[in-house]
Amino acid sequence: SAPGTVSAVSAVAGVEVRAGTVLVRLDEETERRNLDIATAALAATRLKIRNARQETLPKLRERIRQAQNELDTVSAELERLRRLLESGAVARVEVQNAENRYQRALSERNQIQISLETMETSGVLAELVEQEKVQRAQVEQARAALEDRRVKAPVTGVISAVHVQRGQRVAAGAPVVTMVERGPWVLEADVDQKELPYLTPGTTAMVMFDAYPDDRVRARVSFIWALVDV
Repeated sequence: SAPGTVSAVSAVAGVEVRAGTVLVRLDEETERRNLDIATAALAATRLKIRNARQETLPKLRERIRQAQNELDTVSAELERLRRLLESGAVARVEVQNAENRYQRALSERNQIQISLETMETSGVLAELVEQEKVQRAQVEQARAALEDRRVKAPVTGVISAVHVQRGQRVAAGAPVVTMVERGPWVLEADVDQKELPYLTPGTTAMVMFDAYPDDRVRARVSFIWALVDV
């Protein structure tokens, strides 16, 4: 387990638990605060991205549309005045004024276009998207750190011993609970080489233990390793 102070112990010796059950909790105030901070920062960035996509970008596109309409209007007016100037119907100063209006309209349209492209590709929106990626990783890291404060049963089995109590300080890697897995046991046994021809995978067997001479355990041969000791 990770180092820390035990804040809660739910494990009880002799009780069977399922895999994933929380057995011991370590103090997690710091980890939970870090997760809250990381989550809040990610939510704020996502709100900025949503506002940029739903408000800022549409407004810029509308401004470009209006600026383009204005540019088309002054451009048509400029062409009309140039034709009239050729016939002497208008003074050159009127054409010059129209050219100035055209240049201003063109400049404004181009500036808005640059703002939009900057926002969409290499500007604020792109930076926010990259920031969101980093913050997502930070949230996952903070969530994993919080999970590390909870010692869970790795398998389904019976708790044979509890080594800690509430308020106790434990070091990293120190055992906190001992479990016996609920499931098939694998027994390795040596047999006389003369018996090997009679053993095949699937052969049933009856196992006896020196510590429990009156008990018999039914078993089945699952693997034969024909290694001869000399």
